[in-house]
Amino acid sequence: MGQEVDPSTALAFPAAIARAEEAARAGAGVRVADLARATGVSVRTVYRTSARHLGGPPMTRIRLSRLRGVRRRLLAATPGESVTSAATEAGFFHLE
Repeated sequence: MGQEVDPSTALAFPAAIARAEEAARAGAGVRVADLARATGVSVRTVYRTSARHLGGPPMTRIRLSRLRGVRRRLLAATPGESVTSAATEAGFFHLE
């Protein structure tokens, strides 16, 4: 059987995701290991809890949050601002 998740950790996990999303909006690099450290659980538990609470991998939600931030920035962009600059400031560097 799978390892049970401590209820206090399960409650803290959405708050950790919210903090990670805030960091992602600020352009900071957020990794699964950072989420694990913030919640005091293993990386494996982060993946399992994310699947249970969010319906998928933890970085999917973080990445989507970063993409929404890039979109907002582009919608409010001034003439001459590039997609590349908006993307790289949000942490997207593979722009091929």
